[in-house]
Amino acid sequence: MITIVVGSTNPVKIKAVRRAFEQYFKTVKVSGKETESDVSCQPKSSAESFTGALNRAKSALLLQNADFGVGIEGGIEQHKFGVFTCGWVVIVDRKDTVGVGTSARMLVPKKIWLEIKKKKTELGAVLERITGEKNIKRKGGMFGLFTKNKVTREDAYFQGVVFALAKFINTQYYQDDLKLIGQTSQV
Repeated sequence: MITIVVGSTNPVKIKAVRRAFEQYFKTVKVSGKETESDVSCQPKSSAESFTGALNRAKSALLLQNADFGVGIEGGIEQHKFGVFTCGWVVIVDRKDTVGVGTSARMLVPKKIWLEIKKKKTELGAVLERITGEKNIKRKGGMFGLFTKNKVTREDAYFQGVVFALAKFINTQYYQDDLKLIGQTSQV
């Protein structure tokens, strides 16, 4: 049995991790533990989101004697063509191997971005305010809201977890890539 600890108690993240690992491993046991990301409540760059996911994954692995620790950190990032949201996923194992992936990205409406920026709040809080729906980030999230649940937050995170798992299921192609926790790949 493969044991996985997710650095969050958010059911969306736990379900996405379970779905992804079940694609590759016969028997999995997935649990969630609250961990700190040690980044802002609303990461505003890929680097910050990656760091938050890495911190969560490392902490999760240390909290329990698991085979894998998984960190997922949603964030937003401004580009010249708009502000996008996505989730960064980091998976670590006991050998300090690090797998990295991201979910799909979705354009954040300008008025939502301006409110996040002005009020220094997070995307989930703004979505809750405009929709009246509580705990939206523990449900379909922005992905679900704006796609009419054709792609939910869980679906997007599932993709990111599968992409991060690629390194563990195709080791022959990733031998020279990110190995030790905290190192960065040189392209």
